[in-house]
Amino acid sequence: MSRTQSLYVLDSSGHPVPAGADQIIAAARRHLSSRVRRGTPLSSPQATRDYLALKLGDRPCESFCCLFLDSRNRVIEFVELFRGTIGRPAQGMALPVLATRG
Repeated sequence: MSRTQSLYVLDSSGHPVPAGADQIIAAARRHLSSRVRRGTPLSSPQATRDYLALKLGDRPCESFCCLFLDSRNRVIEFVELFRGTIGRPAQGMALPVLATRG
C-alpha cells in the first residue's frame, strides 16, 4: 500500500499549494541553520561533516574557508576567505593575509 505525501506552502493569496523541491530544501536549510549557531559543539567527525555540509553544500564552486573553534570545539565563527577552483582563485579575489590575535 503506497501513500504519497506532499508538503505545502502558501501562495500569494494565502492558499496552500504543493511545495517544489527547491522550496523544501530551502526550508530544511533554514531549519538546520537555526539549530547550528555560534557555540554549537562539533563533538564528533559526523557533527563536523553535517555542519560543513550545511554551510558549503549548495556552493557552485570551491571555497577556501576557516572554521574558528574554542577549546571545547564550539563554533566561534565560520569565514569564507575566497572562492575559486583548485588551480586558480576567482577573478578579482586577493589572497588574504591572516593575523593572530594576541
